[in-house]
Amino acid sequence: MLVRLLLMVLCTSFSLVAFCQKRTEKVLSGDTLILKKYLSNGKIKEEEYFLGDNKLYGRYWKYLKNTFYGYEISKVKNSKTELTAATFFYPEGQIRAKFATIGGKAEGKYTSYYTNGQIEIECNYTRGKADGTFLWFFENSQLWTERIYERGRLVQVVENFNMYGKPMNKGDFSNGTGALYEYDYQGNLVDIQHYVNGIHKYSEVKRQKRRREFWVD
Repeated sequence: MLVRLLLMVLCTSFSLVAFCQKRTEKVLSGDTLILKKYLSNGKIKEEEYFLGDNKLYGRYWKYLKNTFYGYEISKVKNSKTELTAATFFYPEGQIRAKFATIGGKAEGKYTSYYTNGQIEIECNYTRGKADGTFLWFFENSQLWTERIYERGRLVQVVENFNMYGKPMNKGDFSNGTGALYEYDYQGNLVDIQHYVNGIHKYSEVKRQKRRREFWVD
């Protein structure tokens, strides 16, 4: 009785409503069963859609510091053996990235997009590591930088441009070692990144970055 009374008090407290919310909910929409799961604070965590015994796809929400960051749609979440195509969306619904995963790690072609639909990054991943040519574009589709990776190690900076197509200084990076220069949208030097054998060691920050970064690592 005492426990039941305490629960009633908790459920009437606005600040603790999430405590009493269901962690799992089943919703039937026509012939489709939707299984919804929630975080302890009451925010949606995932939805999985089933037709009979067959799973159609899942929608998985992402939060960054308790703020809605976007959501992912894939048939299987973090399959350890199956190559699973995934699409990540901005909170407003535009496609943010398309890629495939095995065991939660990116595998194969990876493409991310700006909110205007222009391609941001094109690259390839092997077991969650950038592998091969890495292309990064401005929102106006001008190439920003072209780099070469080998299983997550940066080995070459092919070229850098500003948003108007003007070539920019690449630094003295060679064979995975040296300094790499990075620029913002306006072509201002924002930092100098120092690498040894393809591994980042430290950065010299020149000014605050004005660009966002989103790719799987």
